[in-house]
Amino acid sequence: MSEDELKQIESVVRKVVREEQRANLPPVIQGDKGAAEILRIEPSAMKMRRRNGFYREGKDFYKKGGIIFYDTDALLNSERIHNGN
Repeated sequence: MSEDELKQIESVVRKVVREEQRANLPPVIQGDKGAAEILRIEPSAMKMRRRNGFYREGKDFYKKGGIIFYDTDALLNSERIHNGN
């Protein structure tokens, strides 16, 4: 099997895993800690990404009563972009 074929298979597997994650998650995730758990990163890294503009208020997350709510699709899609997949 060629390297290109392996990359295509890996891409398909990632897509299937993302779709399965979406199906098992609520539409919004509360807080940096909750989002970090989904992405398997540290909460401080999530906070840094938000503060540095990687996640944008009104598009990727919103605040209500001082609580941050992340859009699940935005998290999963941006993580794919962040990892270069």
